[in-house]
Amino acid sequence: MIARLMRRRTTRSQRGAVVIELVMAAAVSGILGTAVVGSLYQLHWTTADGSARFDVTTEVQRATRWLSRDIHRADSTDIVDGGAPVSTGTFDWTDASGAHSCAYALNGNALERTCDGQLAVVARRLEGLSFSRSGSLITLSFSVVPGGRSDLSEAVSMYLSLGRN
Repeated sequence: MIARLMRRRTTRSQRGAVVIELVMAAAVSGILGTAVVGSLYQLHWTTADGSARFDVTTEVQRATRWLSRDIHRADSTDIVDGGAPVSTGTFDWTDASGAHSCAYALNGNALERTCDGQLAVVARRLEGLSFSRSGSLITLSFSVVPGGRSDLSEAVSMYLSLGRN
């Protein structure tokens, strides 16, 4: 008797409801899956852009820190006053520890600083480094391009005074 009560007859309308419920569940799952994948994709690119922007800021700070330090200390330079912009620059000064000479040049996309015979890479991802001079004022220009992402590049132009003129 209990077995008879447990067995219910399924009508055709009830069987159709089960199919509709399955189709609706699949549709909702597809919509949710698409939203999750889209969110993860957006998160990935937002993080990548933020990281590239941070790299640009770091490289600009590194390059300008070293260049401004040495130019402000310099008594003289090999950059011709009033001449055309050049891609390398050497800055010389004398202090209590003796005479110093620091030269800057791009090697590929790395800014190299050779100071008193010691070579160091002070910044990376630089392009188009140029120096020019007007009296004691040095104009410095370069761009930083993070990993080929020209849409995130930053152009830098600075005016720095030779320190002891």
